[in-house]
Amino acid sequence: MAGTKHTAGPWAWFGNANSNHVYLATVHGGRRYVMDFTRWGMRGAQPRFQPERGGMVDAKDLLQFEVGDQNIVGVDAARKDTSVYRYDVRGINCADARLIAAAPDLLGELKRMVEHFSAWSSTSARGPTIIPTRRQPKRGQRCTAPATSSRKRRAPPMHRAQKRLREMFAFDEEAGHLIWRERPSDHFATAAAGKIWNSRYAGTVAGVIGAKGYRRIKFAGKTWSAHRLIWIYINGQIPDGLQVDHINGNRSDNCLDNLRLVTNAENSRNQSMPRNNTSGVMGVVWHRRARKWQAQVKITGQTKYLGLFDTIEAASSACAKAEIAFGFHPSHGKRPAAKLDGRSHA
Repeated sequence: MAGTKHTAGPWAWFGNANSNHVYLATVHGGRRYVMDFTRWGMRGAQPRFQPERGGMVDAKDLLQFEVGDQNIVGVDAARKDTSVYRYDVRGINCADARLIAAAPDLLGELKRMVEHFSAWSSTSARGPTIIPTRRQPKRGQRCTAPATSSRKRRAPPMHRAQKRLREMFAFDEEAGHLIWRERPSDHFATAAAGKIWNSRYAGTVAGVIGAKGYRRIKFAGKTWSAHRLIWIYINGQIPDGLQVDHINGNRSDNCLDNLRLVTNAENSRNQSMPRNNTSGVMGVVWHRRARKWQAQVKITGQTKYLGLFDTIEAASSACAKAEIAFGFHPSHGKRPAAKLDGRSHA
């Protein structure tokens, strides 16, 4: 049975107020995720867990359905099993999930943390309070009342970027595309130029697929990756040190449920199979001199040698065990889905 042993503690809630990212993880070195959410923020969030160091798994794939003496795990398995006629959940097949269910204090701590973040975000969004200063009068000049500035307080740069993005684009959640809105004439040198641009691009998908598979969009004087703009469009700021990862390895699939915020180390543990791979297994290569299959994994930029094996199956098994032990994502090493059509407007 999967998930028979819970993650060793202590645990604590972590997160970032700007991105509304809240997750439960160990507090010791080499922080390990225990639970996070498929949507950032708490509205409509669905939990994910990490059973047996196999990477984060959606709760729907761990749901338990009891039918007689059977214990069916996962929504997909339940739908395929004809004995399941009611989809009443009886639990989540993960030791960490069972421990959380037995510890209501954790939920209370999460709620307090979310309330704290919400209060902090609302205060931060209003910007700093401007206190008028009293100028010292020059010699012979009468003292006057404090001068107040009529200039509006400036929002943080990323908030301005989010506002501008929403003015210029609509977001198609189902397809994961930013769509050009009709732009006002003051965005252009002349009204005629604006009319030409709107007739050509308004209502079309923004950006083109580049050589590396990412959709690229020109915005605010520079070229951006579409997945980063979409993250800012929905969530606001991308915290320093974090990256936006494509979960399924398809760099042009920018649907919200395929994007997650990760560190560089976490991103490196969810890489799609390179095009030049000839063995069909990530980390397995043919060693010509030894005439055996060599297995290796790359961890934070360093290659870890796993050994030489007589069969590709044995080498593949060694890589799979190492990936589980080092917390690689389940999608690591898989070939990405077919790319979307890149013939769209810039």
